Amino acid sequence: MSYPSELMYGLRSIDGVSHASFKIPAQTTNDLTANSQVRFSLPSNSIVDLRKVRMVFNLTTTGTNARIPPLHSLIQRIQITAGGVPISQGCANQHLLTQALQIVHPEDEADVVDGHPDIFRSRSAIMGTDISGHTESYDQGDATVFELSLGAFMDSVEPRMLSTDLLPQIEIELFLNSNAVLSCSNGNQLGTYATTAAQQLFTSPPTTPDAAFTMKNYSLIVPCYSVMDGMYEAMLDAVIQRQEYLPVAYKEYYSYADAFTGTSQFSNGSSCLNRLIAITRDSDANTQGAPILVQGYKNAVAATAGTAVQLESHVHHGEKYVSKALNFRAPMEALPSTAETAATFGSGFPKLVYRVNSVSLPNFNVPLTQCYGITKRAYDVDKTMAKSMVEYLNNRFVFAINLGLPNDSVRVKTGLNMRGSSSTIRLECVDTTNFATTDTKLLSVFMDTTAELRIGAGKQLAVIN
Repeated sequence: MSYPSELMYGLRSIDGVSHASFKIPAQTTNDLTANSQVRFSLPSNSIVDLRKVRMVFNLTTTGTNARIPPLHSLIQRIQITAGGVPISQGCANQHLLTQALQIVHPEDEADVVDGHPDIFRSRSAIMGTDISGHTESYDQGDATVFELSLGAFMDSVEPRMLSTDLLPQIEIELFLNSNAVLSCSNGNQLGTYATTAAQQLFTSPPTTPDAAFTMKNYSLIVPCYSVMDGMYEAMLDAVIQRQEYLPVAYKEYYSYADAFTGTSQFSNGSSCLNRLIAITRDSDANTQGAPILVQGYKNAVAATAGTAVQLESHVHHGEKYVSKALNFRAPMEALPSTAETAATFGSGFPKLVYRVNSVSLPNFNVPLTQCYGITKRAYDVDKTMAKSMVEYLNNRFVFAINLGLPNDSVRVKTGLNMRGSSSTIRLECVDTTNFATTDTKLLSVFMDTTAELRIGAGKQLAVIN
């Protein structure tokens, strides 16, 4: 916790401040595979910078040309408890939520060195060497370690520095995803051309997709502070005595999933609903397959016999892939591609709209192409990860609306109060022209809410949603 501005104004120095980072082991030591769980306990009697807590680990794969997606896709859900009391349940399909948030905030994409944001074909950007054999693995103990942030609560909590001696034991439990988030294919090498025919790469998946991952050598890195002048503790005591509790605000996301046939209905009873975020994927998105080429990037070049070529994205941005699980494709029967004409591109788009307690949001039916601008305004950004409308519709489709003021401060609630209402929310396709019916899309909707943890005297806790 930082000192309030009213207090800081009169201060010239704060004595006795020290900082140290600690490596915290998990409660288990076995290697982690798909669908497993792991639990960590934060240190007691420490001022912890929650936003900077990271899980570090090694990662190995098996299978036919197995390729690792962005690391956040390995985590399905993260739960935070204190003394067994749930503080944040974590939403299901967190990997899809994280991918959507990175699309609208591309600056938040993981560091290529320790975050593995891209699918690599044959050369590792982490090690700078060729990927050997069929598998992409990083199993070298402390020499090669990835870092992963720990979800909405840890990333958004205010105050970000929290004294853990105010609460019962804080535990973080991670639920790992299935192997379906990985990619595998019959081929991955561009190689040396023997003919003049252009050669494709990352061909179809094997008959029995077999990529699997294992996490090893995992732990938490926890940054902690100490303030020895007694002012910090006195300030906390004063806050609790004045208002009977210390308020800790954070984001909490709820999720809804369905097959999208044109109308989906769900609900939310939060006191502060900030945004609605919808993504759609192909019906087979949860089955393992070959990586999908992002529209606008090359995966083949004109061949010159006997000439080896490289296209990898981290080399010169010639190619970029996304796993089937993270490919967000708009709910449209015939999506525009780079091969289509402008006339074809501009015809026959379905229209979407949210209805919150029967109120249309926005107040007009939105063509899929205009969903892009609505989403940008929902997050008050000037651009997203998509480099073209074709890429947005084929690979980065996110449709979000904002229900509060354009600010990201969790300490000020400006979202829609859904308490005491019928709490009915619908996503509708109101113009089904060229709407996807041959391949019914998988819909995921994430509800962005603000929650508050109230910490009272004697480690008493209350969660207000």
